[in-house]
Amino acid sequence: SNRFSLCAKQTFRWFTRRVSRDMKGALRILLGVAVLAAFVWGDRRQGAREVRDAQGFVQEFYDWYASRANAVDASGPTWSEVVQARPQALDSKLLSLLSLDLANRAKSNRGEQDGVDWDPFLITQDPCPSYRTESVEVRDARFRVHVVGVCPEAHGSSEFEVVVDRQGRRWVIVNVQDQNGYDAVRDIEKVYAGHR
Repeated sequence: SNRFSLCAKQTFRWFTRRVSRDMKGALRILLGVAVLAAFVWGDRRQGAREVRDAQGFVQEFYDWYASRANAVDASGPTWSEVVQARPQALDSKLLSLLSLDLANRAKSNRGEQDGVDWDPFLITQDPCPSYRTESVEVRDARFRVHVVGVCPEAHGSSEFEVVVDRQGRRWVIVNVQDQNGYDAVRDIEKVYAGHR
């Protein structure tokens, strides 16, 4: 009976140590999974917030911009107002290219000048009354906001992507592109390829 008791005690100790060790391992695994899930969930929520912020930035910009593009008393290209009034809304490369065009316009004595003769933000000379953001895609670590012009049927449609990036605490427009191959930065660079 003592032997049985001793054997039972040893078996019980071995069993409890084994279960305890297995439980600790299981708890470690469970804790690791919980931390990873919290990280992924938090990252997903952060990503969703950035998508909303990017879309909101572009919508606010185009609400402001369309009202100026449709103004009758415009004295110069509408996009020049962005360079002068809202340069912080542009990436430094795009701002530099548009500033170069403004400087070229200031030097020009002719009625017509070589340079940007289209609206780089609307890809047209005939703006729609308003523009709305429809969707956002994250590609190449940048946010591509799909924008659609809200135009009368006779005017035709206008769709393009505004590429934005977060620089510090602010959003900036990096480029404007469309499905037909328009690329604002590349196309303005072509205009001034030999002028620098």
